Amino acid sequence: MTDRTTPDGVLYRIRPRASRLGRLLLAGGALLLLASCRNFSVPSGSNIPTLLVGDIVMVLPFGEGPATGAPARGDMAVFRLPKERSSYFIKRVIGLPGDRIQMRNGRLFINGDMVRREPAGSYKTAVEFGSEKPVPKYREILANGRTYEVIEIQGDSGYYDNTDEYVVPASHCFVMGDNRDNSDDSRDLAAVGYIPLENFVGKPWRVLFSTAKAQMRLFKIIQ
Repeated sequence: MTDRTTPDGVLYRIRPRASRLGRLLLAGGALLLLASCRNFSVPSGSNIPTLLVGDIVMVLPFGEGPATGAPARGDMAVFRLPKERSSYFIKRVIGLPGDRIQMRNGRLFINGDMVRREPAGSYKTAVEFGSEKPVPKYREILANGRTYEVIEIQGDSGYYDNTDEYVVPASHCFVMGDNRDNSDDSRDLAAVGYIPLENFVGKPWRVLFSTAKAQMRLFKIIQ
């Protein structure tokens, strides 16, 4: 900024304008970032409340823009299914290579430590015959500070709310859906299992738009 004074001696400041080159570089960078994105539609409710059926999400390759060079704990991530590489899933990365993951009475344990969980109200979700009911919603806080919301349709007594301990192999990750009682994920070793790092496609960055009813989700950041 530049300080100036009026003829009456009043001090004021002039904010310099961004140069034309700077504006062009900024716009060019934004266009390159958008060009690197791939768009994926969300076909299921396995990540409610974070992602809804009908969301179209922008996915950045890992290592570009705000996406890190590899999946980090707490990231939402798109990956190819190990047993059917033509199928793409979106889940949250919970376990990294060498981690021990377990569910006990609906609570997530990582390497023997229970992940902090706070009540976050309730979430209305569809049940039988087209009706809706409120189900418990929680905010999980990982040791690295990442937070996100999950729902428990069956409370803490769902099919995968009590599991054996999983040990994540080298060069693999363990993924779970935020809709904990309605998600095909790494807890089912036969259908999904551990995800090789090479199968990860990118990180969902924003909701580009959504066909979900009664939802204002245009360009919403994905946590």
